[in-house]
Amino acid sequence: MYQKEKDMVKVVDTFDLSLRQTSRIIHRYRINGLLGRKIGSGRPTKLTRSLKLQILKMSLAHPKYSAKVIANNLNNQVSHDTVNRYLKTTGFSYRKASKVPLLSAKDIKKRLDFAEDYLDYDFSHTVFTDESTFVLDQSYNIWGPRGQRVQYPARSHPPKVQMWAAISASGKVAYEIFTGNMNRFKYRDILRDSLLPEADNLMEEEWEMVHDGARSHTANLIHDFLEDEDINTIPIPPRSPDLNPMENVWSILKMKVQQRVPTDIEELQDYMEEEWENIDPIVIESACNSMHERISMVIEREGGATDY
Repeated sequence: MYQKEKDMVKVVDTFDLSLRQTSRIIHRYRINGLLGRKIGSGRPTKLTRSLKLQILKMSLAHPKYSAKVIANNLNNQVSHDTVNRYLKTTGFSYRKASKVPLLSAKDIKKRLDFAEDYLDYDFSHTVFTDESTFVLDQSYNIWGPRGQRVQYPARSHPPKVQMWAAISASGKVAYEIFTGNMNRFKYRDILRDSLLPEADNLMEEEWEMVHDGARSHTANLIHDFLEDEDINTIPIPPRSPDLNPMENVWSILKMKVQQRVPTDIEELQDYMEEEWENIDPIVIESACNSMHERISMVIEREGGATDY
């Protein structure tokens, strides 16, 4: 177009390029007779097709290998920076992995059986329960001079607080904060004094509950109590935290509490209560309503861990 029109502005407008881009293309064509880089110019790449294949194969077979380890295993034919850049261009990134339970063949079968049984189940009247530990001295990001190690004084055995909580598609149901470990007597008291009155008040119809297979949950005392109170439970498979929406709520709650940097056990408990109250009800509803997506993903992955 430029050879015909001799009008740089018209070329720029037609092809939606900058004036600099357009002038460089035309100049390159005048000098080399090519629109691309002159063949043989520039520093030749050391990253051959064979090395690319080896890098990809090694990163897939050994995902824990860093770019430096991969480069060393290739006898440093390319630098670890080159390995890092190449893997990024293929869509890979080296980041902290999320921990998921190690599932046995028996676990996988139980997860698949559960998913098939509850694929079309109505979870709108299900109460999801769980307990978690909050530690006073968490690991924090701290501002400090560049190049200097930044330290944060922490106790060898930091104080801990336990929290039990229950949610449903209708919203937050109940919570209890306590110290010490959960046992069958404490769990029975929590179910009797907190869960039953709050769930009966919130849920308009009969409801059932979800809890994991912790020893305090499966004790005969708890089994008899639930039976006497006519409360049904949904048998979530073992090693399946991704099938309990409460796990996602814990992640949000712990992040919010940690951001407030509690300095003592009383502050920690206060922040836990305040941040529990501050959780958006839409978050709770969305987490509970994701059960069918979770179950579908279990089937799709043949019993494997989901993204939840």
